[in-house]
Amino acid sequence: MEVCVMAKCTYKSETIMFSISEKSSMVDVSKTLCLRFRGLQLISNAKSVDILLKDLCGISEYSGDFCANKELIACEKGESSCSSTVEDINEFFGKSKRASAKPLLLNEWETYIHQVGQKFDGGVEEFRLKLCKYALEVGFNFLYAGNEKRLVISICSNKKLMGCSWRVYASCCEVTGCFVIQTLHNVHTCAGRIRESKSKMMRSRVVSSLFVDRIRAKPKLKLVEIIHELKDYYGIDISYYHAWFGKELAKLDIHGDESKPFNKLVWYADAIKETNSGSLCELECEAGINCFRRFFVSFGGSIAGFQYCIPLLFIDATFLKSKYKGQFLCASGKNGNQGFYPLPFRVVDSETEENWTWFLQHLAAILLSMGRIMTFFSDYNQGLLNTMGAMFPGWPHS
Repeated sequence: MEVCVMAKCTYKSETIMFSISEKSSMVDVSKTLCLRFRGLQLISNAKSVDILLKDLCGISEYSGDFCANKELIACEKGESSCSSTVEDINEFFGKSKRASAKPLLLNEWETYIHQVGQKFDGGVEEFRLKLCKYALEVGFNFLYAGNEKRLVISICSNKKLMGCSWRVYASCCEVTGCFVIQTLHNVHTCAGRIRESKSKMMRSRVVSSLFVDRIRAKPKLKLVEIIHELKDYYGIDISYYHAWFGKELAKLDIHGDESKPFNKLVWYADAIKETNSGSLCELECEAGINCFRRFFVSFGGSIAGFQYCIPLLFIDATFLKSKYKGQFLCASGKNGNQGFYPLPFRVVDSETEENWTWFLQHLAAILLSMGRIMTFFSDYNQGLLNTMGAMFPGWPHS
């Protein structure tokens, strides 16, 4: 049987594949390399091309790293017809010899798409996700010929250029609700496929699925950690943007959409007034567009209990670090155990004099009815100072 190996060659940022048989000479290999790589001249320039060989004849133990440099092609196994003219092969390889590769965590992705009738209990989202992972491991790109909630048809991206026949068709089962592969032609008729470190199939949704559990346990996981772990454990390079967007999608899966709770504020304000008598609660929205502006609440239980606390109030504001930002205004007292006692709080868009005025107006409605003079402590914010004297004339403020 004729011995034949497949050579995977990388020069600069370009990778090619071609076969080498027992009859191939160094001149044949050199000509092939020069024809396939633009600007490469092995005879005259001191350029190097890394060549990884893989046996095509079923001889699993025959594989090695090749390096073509000028007129030399060195091979780890001397019995190859492309034998080295260098006496000490290890001396020739030097730093070019690859270290033994550790198994990557994505090796099992090759089994994600394998037969007709295969079911995906997670529906269309699970099918799309596993299809992307399968393409990453096998080493090809695909396009959606049809992409709907109940129907997905995918074809190889080389169908137009090379007429590749790879195709998968899956649809939703009416009975079980799961996604099922109806048709699968799992053979590529295009050029050789190579799993590369950078791929269009490495989408943000894939990043999210890999790190959602990590982010749930460690919400402050840094983007650089995500990038490094994908490189070390999956052999995949991603951009900073894909890492950021993948983390945002993971946070969305964990915490939900941060805009939806704003729609429940009307119900929340009504529920406070119905279940906690004596509460002061007010929601204000932009006129005409019903966009959230500010929200004030002081629970009836807190108001009643504050009459027995030390007549001190600490007023301050802090930043909200959620997606929609804003400011959190609060007035806290001290109880008999020297612990903090929150009285009112308010969420606003920014710390302005107008917002401080609105806050202190509601606070005055609570304090003036108690008949006690309070001592205020604050950071002397200008907007707060301009309003404090008018709302609480003569009351101590430090």
